[in-house]
Amino acid sequence: LICATAASLNAESPGTGTGNWSVASGSGNFGNPADPKDLINNLSVGENILVWTISSGACAPESDSVRIIVSANPVNPDAGTDFSVCNASAGLNAGQPLIGTGSWSLVSGAAQIADTLSNISGISNLGEGPNVFRWTVVNGACVAFDLVTITRDIPPSPAMAGADQVICSDTTRL
Repeated sequence: LICATAASLNAESPGTGTGNWSVASGSGNFGNPADPKDLINNLSVGENILVWTISSGACAPESDSVRIIVSANPVNPDAGTDFSVCNASAGLNAGQPLIGTGSWSLVSGAAQIADTLSNISGISNLGEGPNVFRWTVVNGACVAFDLVTITRDIPPSPAMAGADQVICSDTTRL
C-alpha cells in the first residue's frame, strides 16, 4: 500500500535466462522492463499487479508477481478560516473530505473537541490566546492536513467612569 504513482521494483536477477517486467492488471510504465530493480511510473490508483518473467530458450518461463496498491491522495483538506472569540466555546468547521476520512486534533493551546471524527464539531474550554487545531484526512497510506487557529481573547476590564454628578458650573473633576 503506497501513496505515490511510482515505485521501485526489487526482483532478483536471473541466474540463467533473461527477465522482463509486465503489467498484468492496473497500469504503469517501466523505464527498462529488463531491469529487475526498475522504477515503474504512472501506476493507477487501486490495485496494480506486475509480473517478473524469466525466459530461457525453449524452456517454460518462470514468473512471479507483485501487487502494489496505490491510495488516492486526499484533495486539499480545508480546516476553515482562523478567527477570534471572547467565549470559551466555539465551533470547528472543516470542509467534508472528497476522498478519505477526517479527524480533528489539538496541536497547541487548550480545548476539548466534542466530536473528533466530524468535520463540524463544537469545542469547549478554549485556552486563552491562540489554540491551533489540525484537520487530518487519511485515505489508505495517504495523509494530508490543514490547520486552523482559534484565538480566545480576554474580555476587557470593566469600564468605570466614576459616579454620576450633577453640577452647577461649567467645570468638574472626573
